[in-house]
Amino acid sequence: NVLRRLDAEGVYDPAKHLAEVQQWGRERLPGGASPEAYVEAHAKRMDALASRGHVGRLPDGRYQVPKDLTERIAGDPA
Repeated sequence: NVLRRLDAEGVYDPAKHLAEVQQWGRERLPGGASPEAYVEAHAKRMDALASRGHVGRLPDGRYQVPKDLTERIAGDPA
């Protein structure tokens, strides 16, 4: 989900993602989650990736995602 929402510079913006998800119907969200909880789960995953050096957390709460993220994750035993 995150990779599909990167801008041209490879940045994931949770605020933009939330604005998109808020337009969805409730039936599209897993387990009856709220839009906020759904996007927060994505941000927590990004924080976990940032803690392992796979992505960069920007000061404004967005994330810089490298083009080779999939390969980086595949090579990470964690």
